[in-house]
Amino acid sequence: QRISLDRLVESICQEYQSDAENKILCMILELGHVRLFDDPIAIARITRNLVDNAFKYTERGEVRIRTYSADCSAVLTVEDTGKGIPFDEQSRVFEEFYQLDNPERDPYDKGIGLGLAIVQRLCDLIGAQISLVSEPGVGSRFSVTFNTVVTGSSPHHITESTGIMRLQGKRFYVVDNEIDILEGMSWLLKAWGVDVETANSPKTTEDLFNRFGNPHLLIVDLRLRGEEHGAELASRLQRIHGGFPVLVVTGETALESLNKVDKAGYPLLKKPITPETLYHAACRAIDLDRH
Repeated sequence: QRISLDRLVESICQEYQSDAENKILCMILELGHVRLFDDPIAIARITRNLVDNAFKYTERGEVRIRTYSADCSAVLTVEDTGKGIPFDEQSRVFEEFYQLDNPERDPYDKGIGLGLAIVQRLCDLIGAQISLVSEPGVGSRFSVTFNTVVTGSSPHHITESTGIMRLQGKRFYVVDNEIDILEGMSWLLKAWGVDVETANSPKTTEDLFNRFGNPHLLIVDLRLRGEEHGAELASRLQRIHGGFPVLVVTGETALESLNKVDKAGYPLLKKPITPETLYHAACRAIDLDRH
């Protein structure tokens, strides 16, 4: 949707006014007007998680939230004067279940989780980038860059420019370990008129094929739980059920992993994936299968 980033962020910050007053913290809003064509639900959740962490880990000083334009992008920053994050732990804060007060994940330590794995996944889903600058005892600054700034007239939109009818009524299976990714992908595809079924493991994927037959397209993440990766799963299912189009998506950068997809001959989409990229890749995969 077309949204005002600054107004969305301001409404969320209002929820934390009492937190600021209770902890005697100064909440500073520097919200430059920015319009986006993006997912307001995902952006709201990203903002809420970052602001919540800022107040949770700041005992004195301030929390500063900014929105501004930078070149052809928009940036949201959430900066605090809290405890900060040690440099050798900064690469781990986006891991699942990471706890700032419990970096070794001691089950007897009740450290508070940051929830940044969710933020990272949401950023990947909408094609945003998140970065962190932090110093222990000084504070942290999280920056999220959005590449969907609206300029001038109405933004380019898939449904208006490419004929959404091409995907209406098609049946897609989406396979990924992450529930948030499955939910977001399902929502997007259904908005295009696609009949979507999701699975979070090879076993549940097999169940879909046994219950509903072959899809018009299988979208599968390369990294799955267990020994079998996404390309192997797709090839095994094709041997059992016959041919069907496949798209493999991944955030992997290791050459060995990418070679597995290349060897299987499947189209590969690298995260983050924009809706336009996904749409056109899906159309190409279906068209190639038809011919």
